[in-house]
Amino acid sequence: MELRDSEIIKKFFSDRPKTNKALQNFVRSCAKANAAKGKKSLFGKSKYEPALEKVNQSYQNLCDAIDTDGDMFTVDIDSSWAEFKKSKDYAWYIDRMIKQFKLIYPNWRDAYSFWNTYIVFVSK
Repeated sequence: MELRDSEIIKKFFSDRPKTNKALQNFVRSCAKANAAKGKKSLFGKSKYEPALEKVNQSYQNLCDAIDTDGDMFTVDIDSSWAEFKKSKDYAWYIDRMIKQFKLIYPNWRDAYSFWNTYIVFVSK
């Protein structure tokens, strides 16, 4: 069952505040890492490694927030939360969240493209 935009917005903003904030930070860090690819500082250091460390940290913070807040998709009828609780596949669950997040914030294309690359490395 596909959620309507108003229901999605309500879920992200009111029901799961820690997950919402962590997801926003994660998407921002993905955008920054995508922008830092191939760039160097004035002194010749890569800007990508520190940006990737921030992505990894915000990914871990998002996983912790998911554990704290619980199921983001309680309106949904499918059994995704039960499947997630068995497998603890955070990458799969976050991918599902980001697909819904895209409906609300479609302008973060660079962050979403970075996520599509990053998910390969964090998937089990």
